[in-house]
Amino acid sequence: MTTLAIFRTSISRNSAGIIIKNIFTKLVQWRSQSRSRKHLADLPDHLLNDVGLTKEQARRESERPFWH
Repeated sequence: MTTLAIFRTSISRNSAGIIIKNIFTKLVQWRSQSRSRKHLADLPDHLLNDVGLTKEQARRESERPFWH
């Protein structure tokens, strides 16, 4: 194998690794957002008031898709 072929293979592996890492990072982010929104929907009024949200705002936020 020539030096150029080794270099190209190395770049392809690095690119695949970066793509996989980015996908994994996005999945973790989506799961975190989904969990946070579900918890927000369950907060009592006095805690929602502490963070400056109404029950309606919390409900709307909890209904948003996980990818937003």
